[in-house]
Amino acid sequence: MAKKFKIMNLIIFFIVSIVCIIFLLLPFIKKNDDVVENLVKLSEFRKQRVLMELNSELENGTITNDQFNELKNELFQIESVEENKLENVNLDPVEEIIKLKKKVND
Repeated sequence: MAKKFKIMNLIIFFIVSIVCIIFLLLPFIKKNDDVVENLVKLSEFRKQRVLMELNSELENGTITNDQFNELKNELFQIESVEENKLENVNLDPVEEIIKLKKKVND
């Protein structure tokens, strides 16, 4: 009877320990997701602001249509580089190795 009680206590102890560890790690995991989401929103907001500024400069005649198109293309290129950086924020080492192998094979 005492042996069953000890086993039951051990099982309860391990279950409670696992639950505590999960609840301790959960805020850190969510924080990382929130940071990435906020960075994406900030990046999109910055892109919209720059596009509005470029449109304003085009309407004022400060830049030509060709310059506008060139600057807009550069903005989208910079934006795509930033998006790639954001994708790499959440990569664990194994995912990073897989991506590197894919790049080498391509």
